[in-house]
Amino acid sequence: LPAIVGWLCFRLTGKREIGTYFQLVPVHVIPVLMTTDTAMILFSTLSFFCFDRGVRTLRWRWFAVAGLALGASFLGKYFGAFLAPAFGIALAVTRAPRRAWLGWWCTLAFALPAALYH
Repeated sequence: LPAIVGWLCFRLTGKREIGTYFQLVPVHVIPVLMTTDTAMILFSTLSFFCFDRGVRTLRWRWFAVAGLALGASFLGKYFGAFLAPAFGIALAVTRAPRRAWLGWWCTLAFALPAALYH
């Protein structure tokens, strides 16, 4: 299928680069990026990054941004809600300090409005 799409692109545009591009990019990836998964992936990654920064630095602003991103991820798709328990499990496994657990609660508090809105 990618070869057929690449050949059609080449025939329609006359540019070999476009045909080669479509042969290299898997066609099954394109529909996934056109759904609500895109927002969930973006905000889940942002939430994970900010939560990790918060655990490392123990600064509340990182936990707050992680919570906002977690809420946005939840608004994109329900699967984003699984990050909250995952963060708690990660803290339990790594035996994080008490301030990190307070940061986890802060993250949940900042994600709560999005969950209530949904």
